[in-house]
Amino acid sequence: MSTASTRTALAAILLAAAVALAGCGGDSPSAPATPTVLPDDPGNIEVTPKHTYAEVPAADAEAFAIDFIKLYGTFSPANPAPGRTWMSSWRSLAMPEVSSRAEAEFDSIWGWTWDQQVQAQDVLPAGPVQLDADFGTVTVRIPARRYVLGLLAQHVEDGHWENLHFEVVVGPRTVGEADSGLAVYRVEMRGA
Repeated sequence: MSTASTRTALAAILLAAAVALAGCGGDSPSAPATPTVLPDDPGNIEVTPKHTYAEVPAADAEAFAIDFIKLYGTFSPANPAPGRTWMSSWRSLAMPEVSSRAEAEFDSIWGWTWDQQVQAQDVLPAGPVQLDADFGTVTVRIPARRYVLGLLAQHVEDGHWENLHFEVVVGPRTVGEADSGLAVYRVEMRGA
């Protein structure tokens, strides 16, 4: 390519760039604003449906949570393989995350029974239950009591009742599928 043709090509490129930049200067008038027109018939408007959650009947969640706490709140260090015995009593009712958390917190949940040489039994609801439904789950708050009896107690009367508060989140076993059965998503057990 000759020097003259190189200069011509370079001049053409510079001219094209100058024209392009001049067009972006913002000096041209903006497009006129047009009003938004809505259809006269609101029945023709397409609406994107919200995500639907499987509804858990509150009465079912309450009964399920009460059955669960009767197992979860009961423990005896005198059982053979006490940790395994305790977890196997309720594990099928809960999501795997609940079991994993219980295994990790086992000593903090039940260490006191070894220290005091007692067993915790007979968990019973002790007052009105509170229910809160939210996004396919039901949070069930249950005031309860359980009987604490010494491992070497001679008589049932030698024990005492203690008050507890449970918070159990219940939802469908398969998220979003109400017909998949119920499961515990989370549980908190606190003394009064």
